[in-house]
Amino acid sequence: MKRILLILSAVLLFSGAVNAQLKSFTLPETGQQLRKPVLKGLAASTKKAPRKVLEIADNQKWIGNYSTDDLCSGEESIGLPNYAGRVKAFASYVPGSVFARFVDNKIVGMRIGIIYPAGPVRLYAAGVDARGQISDELFSVSIENVISGWNEALLDQPYTLTKKYENYLLVVEYTQLNTNNGQYYNDECYPFSAISSDDAQPLYAYGDLGQGEGFYGVANLNLSIQVLVESDLFLLPDLSITDLGIQPFTQSDQEVKASLFLRNEGKGTISDYSLAYSVDGNEAVVLTQTAPVADKDTEIDFSLGKYGVGKHRVKVWIDKVAGEAPVGVLTDDVAEGVFYVYDKAVKRQKHLIEQFTSTSCTYCPLGVDLLKMFTESREDMIWVGIHGIMNPNIPDVMNNAVCDTIMSMEGVSSYPSGAFDRVYLEDNTTATSLGYDPSYHSLVISQMLNPLFDMITESYPALASVEIDAQYDADTKKMNVTVSGEGAENAAKAFSDGMLTVYLIEDGIKADQLNQGKWTVDFVHNGVLRTALGKCTGNPIKWNGDNYSDTFTCELAEEWNVENMKVVAFIHLPYTGDEFGLTVLNANVNTIKDATAIKDVANDVKAQETARYNAAGQLVGKGHKGLNIIRLDNGKAVKVIEK
Repeated sequence: MKRILLILSAVLLFSGAVNAQLKSFTLPETGQQLRKPVLKGLAASTKKAPRKVLEIADNQKWIGNYSTDDLCSGEESIGLPNYAGRVKAFASYVPGSVFARFVDNKIVGMRIGIIYPAGPVRLYAAGVDARGQISDELFSVSIENVISGWNEALLDQPYTLTKKYENYLLVVEYTQLNTNNGQYYNDECYPFSAISSDDAQPLYAYGDLGQGEGFYGVANLNLSIQVLVESDLFLLPDLSITDLGIQPFTQSDQEVKASLFLRNEGKGTISDYSLAYSVDGNEAVVLTQTAPVADKDTEIDFSLGKYGVGKHRVKVWIDKVAGEAPVGVLTDDVAEGVFYVYDKAVKRQKHLIEQFTSTSCTYCPLGVDLLKMFTESREDMIWVGIHGIMNPNIPDVMNNAVCDTIMSMEGVSSYPSGAFDRVYLEDNTTATSLGYDPSYHSLVISQMLNPLFDMITESYPALASVEIDAQYDADTKKMNVTVSGEGAENAAKAFSDGMLTVYLIEDGIKADQLNQGKWTVDFVHNGVLRTALGKCTGNPIKWNGDNYSDTFTCELAEEWNVENMKVVAFIHLPYTGDEFGLTVLNANVNTIKDATAIKDVANDVKAQETARYNAAGQLVGKGHKGLNIIRLDNGKAVKVIEK
């Protein structure tokens, strides 16, 4: 029940990060292979690492994005032989939380997991501050005689951990080979071990890979690179809670399910401990556990029981270890979360896709092609294009302050990427990459997108409908939008903190677009977010019983083409930092009516049409799309926008 991670890393075209300091661009070649390919008819290699070279003390432990001795098998090793001579290093992004408990303690060594030796390596660490700036090297080691397995070395001078950096990069410099037999790259072209997991962190390649020298986003994989931390905390039986997963919505006649993820931050295994939880501040419930917990996540599933309709808060903590109060670092002994209980739901109308794109993003058209194929295969999708600035030297005319606010709120860090009903796919972000090779688009749709939306429909019930009435007055250039809905039984109580967001989008905008290294003139952008009505972060739903209604007013900019515009409205959870905050429960889209025409037609309902003209004054027939000027037999004329 941890956050959902549905990323097909092996076929990903390596999305580029927005963060200018990391300079993470998209890799310019399609179809490149990160993992070592397994040849049909040949047995897969399963090289095993030899035992650790260094004998470490009881108060020392290897720490990284994972802290075990595990290495990947021979068919899973990584390299970039297509970029030999250009790629210089791999870098593993390590969240600051990994080292937070060890502030004021020392790092005394580094190690790298190698499957196929390919020459000397140099390891180093750099800090990443709150602005995303990468520091100079903090410490480094060189290893000349590389072996298959863990390659370890002590630092010349220990490094003391501080609170200065938010996150870290652990980097291995090497020489990328491209030796081959004329058909396949040799094993040594894929030297490094990397571990897949549902909480894997970003992996970068460093070099000049097409858009300047920098760190290029590769995939979400935990490179087998670790540091040796020295701390007396390792001498203690110290359990930590690494994650709490709660069933977000549960019907009132069902029990609420939860999962806790525990890790032993010390050494060895702990099997005698108890947990406790409390819901809404009520009396604590103690759970005695015997499942062994070592230095990798152990999942504990349990039921919180049944609760009344509404939003509830749960607190879970480590109660006892071996019959005694917890010791060591206590800040990670507690986890909190929320869940909703409801009686009934209505049928979901639409799902929301938010595409994060930029005109200077060379692979963003691939995301467009993927979403076009997907949305054309279903009738329940709304696609909104939210434009950002990828290259600060190249403006995007479709970017605006609303776009920037939404991307910041959703934790967007790469283009092309997309959010799907704003479900959190990775830690701290709703967005995942859309930069897939076109040959894999069908696979991504069948194995990622369709199952994802099936999960969303099952896990996040639509508690109310969404109906849109949008009217535009051409004389005043003002638009009035009323969004209303009928809720299921007790919807207002179940969804008392629900939010409503309204977007105004436009199709058919032509703007130059960087497209796989070349500029496409007058690329057509559809579903472009022009503005939000009310607050773009959401407006509290105005409940009246179990129904709601709210009205918004907007004056359209001169350059907007009302004939190509639509209104998107959706109800969603509030942004509170909760694991499933922001998630969309229901959405809808509607065209805009000409209020002037409606008034005129209402006054002339009995009049007959005698002629019809377009905006240029040319005679047209019925069914002409766009602005229609209709001449009536009573001498009047009315304007109607045909979609």
